[in-house]
Amino acid sequence: MAALTIEVRPLSEAGGAEIAGVDLSRPVDAAAQEAILDAWHAHHMLLFRDQSLDDAAAVRFCRIFGEIQPERQTPSAADRHEPGIHYVANTRKDAILPDGDIWFHSDQIFYDLPAMATSLYCIDAPACGGETRFGNCHLAYESLDEETKRRLEGLKAESSYLYNSPNRLHKVTAERSGNELCATHPVVRTHPVTGRKGLYVNRLMTDFIVGMDRAESDALLERLFDRIEQPQFLWQHKWREGDQVIWDNRSVVHARNTYDHINDRRTLRRIAVKGDMPF
Repeated sequence: MAALTIEVRPLSEAGGAEIAGVDLSRPVDAAAQEAILDAWHAHHMLLFRDQSLDDAAAVRFCRIFGEIQPERQTPSAADRHEPGIHYVANTRKDAILPDGDIWFHSDQIFYDLPAMATSLYCIDAPACGGETRFGNCHLAYESLDEETKRRLEGLKAESSYLYNSPNRLHKVTAERSGNELCATHPVVRTHPVTGRKGLYVNRLMTDFIVGMDRAESDALLERLFDRIEQPQFLWQHKWREGDQVIWDNRSVVHARNTYDHINDRRTLRRIAVKGDMPF
């Protein structure tokens, strides 16, 4: 195992960093792993360019951050040899989310133990569109006035996932079957490593604040969604083949821009890392 010297290049004032000097197709030493984790906690999303990763290398990389989460939402789409691997793509029949834009969300917030991290490795990149946008939930929270911060103390919100629902507006008006995945978590989450607080709600999946009048809940959530999505808290990643990206679901939300899924190819290998109970 060779010793590595990594370089951390911030991507924006809002967050994200490119890590240079690492070939993830080979094992990285303990010092480099520690440096990668430090950069991840500081910048919340890391980009490694020009990587050539097979399934085994991708899994080994993700284990730097924690234990691999076997696929829970669509287990039938997971790789039968590596149950933590599946694909976000329009190129495979076993893939998910082949087309369209996707609102800001935090992966697996509708589970009691949401995924801590999400990893995407780019196999095919569309010529135009399909970018992933990220929002820094720590900066959004820290920008709130003190009265609003006090108002949010102790509040919890329910988030859910409806497979046939494109967005929150449909979810809150559609008839439910009672079998939807849902979980209740703090509106303000504390990061267990850094101690920073951040908003833990999102436009796609968060339905309502528990115990609050629905109109009041809707108004407050819309205000928080708008705050998270302010331009100064956002950055965007344009995919290139060989990009390996991993982000901290405890710190950021993400969204996808639409693209020409009829004429363009977009194939991303997805792996999630197990998380802990939000507090």
